[in-house]
Amino acid sequence: MRRARLECATLVVAFSVASKQRLTDRDLERFASDALFDRIARAVCQAGCLPRKELYEALGVAQRTRRRFRSGRIVDLGAGHGLLGQILLILDDTSPSAVAVDRIIPPSAAKLGDGLLEA
Repeated sequence: MRRARLECATLVVAFSVASKQRLTDRDLERFASDALFDRIARAVCQAGCLPRKELYEALGVAQRTRRRFRSGRIVDLGAGHGLLGQILLILDDTSPSAVAVDRIIPPSAAKLGDGLLEA
C-alpha cells in the first residue's frame, strides 16, 4: 500500500503595489529596513488611512518631480492626505514649505502628518 506524502511548503503571498487595500499595522513587517522609503511606509502603515497604491504613486511622482524641480515652494493640488507634498519636503530639504490644497481634507491627514514627522 502506497502512502501519500504530505509536504509542507511556505506560502508566499504576492504583494501587489497596485492594490487598493489600506496599509495597516499588519504590513509593518514588509518595510523593516532603515531606508527612507521604508520609514515613510511604516508611518503610512501606522496611520492606517491610505491604500497601498497611493504610497507607491506618491513616491514615484515625488522622485520624478524632485529630479526636475528643486528648491521652491511645493504646491500639492488635489492633495487628499497631503502625502505627495510631505514626501517632496522630505526629499528636498531646500524647499521652505509646502501647501496642500483640496476641497475636503480628511480627518486622518493630521494623523498621517504626525506619523511622518516621527519617521
